[in-house]
Amino acid sequence: MVAHGIGIWLAVQSIINMGVNMGLLPTKGLTLPLLSFGGSGIVANCIALGILLRIDWENRQLLKGYAI
Repeated sequence: MVAHGIGIWLAVQSIINMGVNMGLLPTKGLTLPLLSFGGSGIVANCIALGILLRIDWENRQLLKGYAI
C-alpha cells in the first residue's frame, strides 16, 4: 500500500505539471518530481524513491524464497 501511495503521489505531480505546461490546468507552482529548485522537494522525492526501491528489493527477495 505504501508503494501504491508513493506511485500515485509522483504520478499526480507529473500529471499536474504536464497539464500546466499544455495550458489545460491553471498554474499551481508544482514542479516535476526530482526537478525542483528548492531542496525540500528533491529530498522528499528521493526519500520516497528510496522507500520504493527498498520495497521492491524486499519483494524480490521474498519471491526468490529468501527469509528477511
